[in-house]
Amino acid sequence: MPDLCTVVVLAGGPSREHGVSLASGKSIADALKKSGFRVKMSDISPDDISALDEKADVFFPALHGAFGEDGTLQKIFEQRGITYCGSDSNACKLTMNKYKAKLKIRELGIPTPRFDHVESDDDIMPAKAFWSMPVVVKPITEGSSLGVYIVREAEKLEKTIKDTLKQFGPLIIEDYLGGAEFTVGILADRALPVIEIRTKREFYDYDAKYCDNDTEFILMKDSESALCRKMQEWSLQAAKG
Repeated sequence: MPDLCTVVVLAGGPSREHGVSLASGKSIADALKKSGFRVKMSDISPDDISALDEKADVFFPALHGAFGEDGTLQKIFEQRGITYCGSDSNACKLTMNKYKAKLKIRELGIPTPRFDHVESDDDIMPAKAFWSMPVVVKPITEGSSLGVYIVREAEKLEKTIKDTLKQFGPLIIEDYLGGAEFTVGILADRALPVIEIRTKREFYDYDAKYCDNDTEFILMKDSESALCRKMQEWSLQAAKG
């Protein structure tokens, strides 16, 4: 009975991805309205959660980054007994931390590039000694590829780590793996078809995600191939983790 259902879409939020969240929220709200739902969009932040007082059948969080994706908001939903879309607070908290998420992925036996974390300047020298180029440096708790760098020259690693620590805090370093890039969505207990992402940039970064008009999303034609089935299997295994 979608025409009787009221949905509050939460967008905006306090993170660096505020603008992206507003755009995501609008797209979600528009799609829900076309499907016959009653929809209201509301902003929310740690300092103002009054949007949760709205009368609604379900809340749809379209927040990106801290507070909205790290389990904080989901925990509030759960404490208030609010029905909401998406993963629960424990799953959000784990997956928002790239280091802990990678540890879990490895524990599950799913292949992942070799990695380690850097918490402070004291970890920089061991990292320089341990890693050979190229590597990927990325903040542990940022989304939308914010602060992600591919370091190809050894002499640039120390500065990249220091700059990332200063701007974003703790980070992870992992081996760079070249090649095609794919994504697999999970809906309930089902892995969706594999999509290849093609960009003219060095990788699928923030601009490729939200600014470029030439980023391509290609539905894999050979969706029954062994490779596609394996990607779906690993993705579903990680989601169920």
